[in-house]
Amino acid sequence: MRTSDKALSLSIASLMSVAMACSSLLPPAPAPTQVVPSEPPPVAQATNTPAAPAAQPPATDTPAPTPEPSSTSTPAATATPAMPFVSPLGAEDIACRYGPDDDYSVDGGLKVGERVPVTGRDSLTGWLQIENPRRERKFCWVSVSQVKIEGDPSLASVLPAPSSIVAVVSVSLKPGTLKAPGCTFPVTFDVSFSISTTGPTNVTFFREKSDGSKASKETVEFKTSGTKSFSDSYKVGEQGDYWFSVNVTAPNAITGRGEGTVDC
Repeated sequence: MRTSDKALSLSIASLMSVAMACSSLLPPAPAPTQVVPSEPPPVAQATNTPAAPAAQPPATDTPAPTPEPSSTSTPAATATPAMPFVSPLGAEDIACRYGPDDDYSVDGGLKVGERVPVTGRDSLTGWLQIENPRRERKFCWVSVSQVKIEGDPSLASVLPAPSSIVAVVSVSLKPGTLKAPGCTFPVTFDVSFSISTTGPTNVTFFREKSDGSKASKETVEFKTSGTKSFSDSYKVGEQGDYWFSVNVTAPNAITGRGEGTVDC
């Protein structure tokens, strides 16, 4: 090949290389986009909804007629017997006693104009127990011969006579203050005591001194209510305070005590 042809070929090759290089630097052409037409939204078809049937009231059973009660006769009320009342028969107040007899001690009284209910009766003596007007929530007994009775006393319950008791024991030392002249001993107290009962009974008791000595038990009969008195003595050997007691053990327990002092 000739030199001129060879140079021409080289020039053409160089131009083609430059052209290819420039074409590689250009951005690629965008691909064409295809537009897809959108379909219109479906149109809802109107439907006829049937109306709900009207609520019907529940069927009720017709109540059977209530039979009319047959007429019955009402029994007549039984009258409760009225308890009897008593008041003094005469124009003077009367004694009310611990038990149903004059042998019992006086435990109150019923004054003229007072009217009280009968709460019991004694089947042997016929005496009546009443509410004690002089002592609240207590009872005492009156003789039927001394009261005016309103009503039937047999309606009152039969009650047993109350057991007699020792009501009071009294003891005293005399003199209350005993002088020992020149402090000379022994000296002696005079002791007196009494026992009172509410009615007939046997009383058992024993005597006791502050020096610790005790006498044997003794029993005294009371045929009626009342008071029995007794005497004793108490010899002491020095100054000081002393006591003497009477201790009842039957029919009930009760004690009385007297006190004294010895001085020079």
